[in-house]
Amino acid sequence: MGKIETALQWMIDLANSKDHGYSQSRRWGPDYDCSSAIISAWEYAGVPVKTAGATYTGDMKAAFLKCGFKDVTSSCDLNTCAGLQPGDVLLNEINHTEMYVGNKQDVAAHSDRGNPAEGDQDGTEISVSAYYNYPWDCVLRYCGDNTGGTSTTQKLTLGSSGPEVKAMQQKLMMLGYDCGSSGADGEFGNATLAAVKSFQGKNGITTNGIYGPTTRKKAEAQYKALGVFTATCNLAGLKVRTGDNTNYAIFSAYPSLKKGEKVKVARVTSNNWYFALVGERYVAYMAAKYMKKG
Repeated sequence: MGKIETALQWMIDLANSKDHGYSQSRRWGPDYDCSSAIISAWEYAGVPVKTAGATYTGDMKAAFLKCGFKDVTSSCDLNTCAGLQPGDVLLNEINHTEMYVGNKQDVAAHSDRGNPAEGDQDGTEISVSAYYNYPWDCVLRYCGDNTGGTSTTQKLTLGSSGPEVKAMQQKLMMLGYDCGSSGADGEFGNATLAAVKSFQGKNGITTNGIYGPTTRKKAEAQYKALGVFTATCNLAGLKVRTGDNTNYAIFSAYPSLKKGEKVKVARVTSNNWYFALVGERYVAYMAAKYMKKG
């Protein structure tokens, strides 16, 4: 996966996560506005547009052109989207920016929809939607070196944020490592740093707290060995607990499951309870007899 594909996938993953919504006060994570999302996607892919000076729509074009992008507006029909390619940056230098996905669709951070709380409250604050002409002032296409953008080589460190961090946290938590009270929030903070170091220490890896290729490979192998499966709740209001029987306290951050809600099960305890990822963010326990595989 090259830089273009990596940047585009980062945006799509961001849109698919309810933990990241639209905000101008938290615009560099965990939430984003239109420009910080696009800038962060390319930075993650290894194209240093933020380092080159990109901070908002008004200075994006100059910074992007310094980093291997070309203005290809003249070769595109902005009304029909003919000529656009996946990964193209659609820019209105005063108001808005989006990334072209392909198949007449864009991905972007749009608005908080009147919901200022952290995260995507209705699934549309950051989303993939049908292409339209904003109108766009220009189309910026990455024409630089498109190699080396694959997320499998991306090092995650203290201060990193985004969907890749969230996926790492989910794996570590399902393997039994504590990433803190916020769970898999997509923010590489001190609790996540401690979890990475703990994992490294138990697996004979240098405990530098960097989630690089060696640590990633070991974690993904162990996660695969868990045999994680999906289960669906069959009981409305099923209690979620801190341990594998009813003597344990209800898990306050996610106290119950809705009927039909799905979880990812990491293991089944000797008491026939599931240890599972709930709400895509926390790990806790629930009675397996009220769950159905699939």
